[in-house]
Amino acid sequence: MENKWAETLKSAPPKSVDVEIKNIYSSVSKRPEAFEVKYVIDGKSKKVFFETSREDRVTIDDIYADIAKEISDSIDSEWESALLLVEHYGDAAEFDATFIDSDTGSESDIDISYNVFRLFQELKRITSENGSNKWNRAKFTLMPSGDFTIDFEWDQSLADEIEANS
Repeated sequence: MENKWAETLKSAPPKSVDVEIKNIYSSVSKRPEAFEVKYVIDGKSKKVFFETSREDRVTIDDIYADIAKEISDSIDSEWESALLLVEHYGDAAEFDATFIDSDTGSESDIDISYNVFRLFQELKRITSENGSNKWNRAKFTLMPSGDFTIDFEWDQSLADEIEANS
C-alpha cells in the first residue's frame, strides 16, 4: 500500500494521495483492535483494514479496568462497595453482582451486561495460558475509588458438576 502511494507521488505529473487512518476499538480494551486506512488516488477511494495482534490489544489491567467501569456504570446511586461473584463454565458463566447503597446500607442487585461475560472470557484465556492458574470461580470486589481486589479459586466439585452435565 505504501509503495503504491510512493509510486503515485513520484509519477509524472505527480498525483495526490489523501490518507485517513482511524483506530477501531472494542469495548474490551483501550488499545485499538484494528486500524482502518482510507486512501484516495485520482478520486478513487480504497479502504484497508489491519487487525492488531490479540496479545498486544488486551492486557489484564485493561480487563480489570473495564470490569470496574462496567460495574460502576451499572450502579445509579451512591455506593460503598460492589461485589461480583463469577462461576465460569468454559463457554458460559454465571454472575451474582450486588452493591451496598451508601444511604440505606442495603444490598441491591447489579444488572451485569454481556460485555462483562466477554471480559471474563478474555481474562480466563489470558490467566489460564499454558495450563497455569486454573480457576472456575472469581470474586471481584470494587470500591467507589476504583480500588479493587480479585480472587480466583478452583472448585473441583463445580468442575465435576460441569463435566457430568456436559
